[in-house]
Amino acid sequence: MTVTKDSNLLDVLENLEGGVNVFKEMNLKCWYCDAAAVESVGRAACLHPFDADALLAKLKTLCGKPDAQKEKSGF
Repeated sequence: MTVTKDSNLLDVLENLEGGVNVFKEMNLKCWYCDAAAVESVGRAACLHPFDADALLAKLKTLCGKPDAQKEKSGF
């Protein structure tokens, strides 16, 4: 999975193994938000005070690991 500022939040949360944990580490509760289905990582960073580049860096470390993509949501 490729994660960018244009990536849909819900896609990242559902498909990137460990992605939910990265959001938790940064105190972001996007998996509770209905807007996650329609918002990108970059747009969410504009609306809420968090560093999108820091989030992306952490998420991208997961992208290179085996089993980085899940078939079903684990949250």
